Amino acid sequence: MPPLSGTGRSEKLFMGSRLAESGNVLETSSRQKAASGSKGFFTTRQLAESLGMSESSVKRWANEGKIGVVRTVGGHRRIPFDEALKFIRESGLCVIKPEILGLDYYTTPHKAGTEIEEVSKELHEALVVGDADTARQLILAEFYSGRSIAEISDGPVSYALNEIGTTWKRNEEDGIFIEHRAMDICFDIFRRLQTLLDPKTDRKLLAIGCAPNRDVYALPTLIASIVLLETGYTSVNLGAVTPLRILRRAAEEHQPNMLWIAMNALPEENPHDPIVDEIRELSESVKQWDAHIVLGGRGVPDSFRHAEWQSIRYMETMQQLADFSREQALAE
Repeated sequence: MPPLSGTGRSEKLFMGSRLAESGNVLETSSRQKAASGSKGFFTTRQLAESLGMSESSVKRWANEGKIGVVRTVGGHRRIPFDEALKFIRESGLCVIKPEILGLDYYTTPHKAGTEIEEVSKELHEALVVGDADTARQLILAEFYSGRSIAEISDGPVSYALNEIGTTWKRNEEDGIFIEHRAMDICFDIFRRLQTLLDPKTDRKLLAIGCAPNRDVYALPTLIASIVLLETGYTSVNLGAVTPLRILRRAAEEHQPNMLWIAMNALPEENPHDPIVDEIRELSESVKQWDAHIVLGGRGVPDSFRHAEWQSIRYMETMQQLADFSREQALAE
């Protein structure tokens, strides 16, 4: 699966919020139960005011299909939050009054032509010194500039965390401190991004995933869940250190279209790693409803990297996950 981390103890990212599994019911967060547009609907005047534009311009864009709208019983236009956000990201327009739309932590998008390499280096510098505010501004600016979650993960975030990973080679104690702090900052930023991508209850595709029992890396599995959310899935992330028997139990009850497993802890030296059998058993189980299992991260056993096992797919980047999930959505 897609990686995202440093070369020290993390590595590229693949695949947040731990959801509880109690009895036979997989509990999802209140946001995931909310209806489409749980952040609200806006009038054309409200969107126009937030952008510092004329209402006639917003109405024209709606008539041209650039902004998705719904109609009230009286025939008035209403713009769902997710459609307003989509238009803002695709158009590159700056939001003058983000409070009207409830855009917490809004950041002005990067200027057209800003090189991703430049953003990557600035993010690395911010994370090294623990500057959470600058790191948040850089990542959110990429988001509002229209870059996908996968692009942000595989680009600036992956670069910055891999560079931080090299600190281990020079000073292990400093490396541990810097990397753990950087991962925590990034986790907080991506959780905020997750709240912007409003889940819809009418989505037909479901994905459930986690990082396995011995894997403490929570960031990759969080990002994977958001990538899938952005590509049209309802994604349920069971978080890090989740026994695969729990994932299997959730899968058998809810029969998702896709399962993901983020594996960033280094594999055991045992020539016969028991997790291999667990994944194969999970693969046998999901064949009953024709689901896919996606594996990603540096901890994926070689046996799954170089050969296809029935429904199992190995992916190296978040972009591969995004592309694959879109292909599966079109096939449904």
